[in-house]
Amino acid sequence: MRRDPRAPKKGYTANSYIRILRDGLLPILETESVSQQDGAEIHRAKATKKFFKNKCFSWIQDWPPYSPDLNPIEHCWPMLKEHMYRLYPDMETWKGSDEAIQERMEDALVHAWDQMRTEMAHNLVNSMKERIEAVITSKGWCTRF
Repeated sequence: MRRDPRAPKKGYTANSYIRILRDGLLPILETESVSQQDGAEIHRAKATKKFFKNKCFSWIQDWPPYSPDLNPIEHCWPMLKEHMYRLYPDMETWKGSDEAIQERMEDALVHAWDQMRTEMAHNLVNSMKERIEAVITSKGWCTRF
């Protein structure tokens, strides 16, 4: 997800989140899909809720704010990091201004993400039933996920 250059701190906003939903999620979303998001401000923003409503997204509105066992994306980050190091083994030695390095890193992350197998994402999503059952069984404590 690209930062929003119009944001006061040049960070992530509902606009940048909606852009990634529109461009990355809508093309692959199945009509019976249900989305989950944590309690991040950009997830709870009025604009995000309006986007979901306008696109007829179903989403779980009372998701725990920090729930890595229930959030498949949390398992993508280590895989993405490993893939980045495979594609760009010299990235820690990149030279240039902070802005240039940040832009290069963002481009590299997008490239690495695009290179990762779609099957990996589907496998993580398909594991949700088992994840939910494990969290229920453990009464909210740690699970193998």
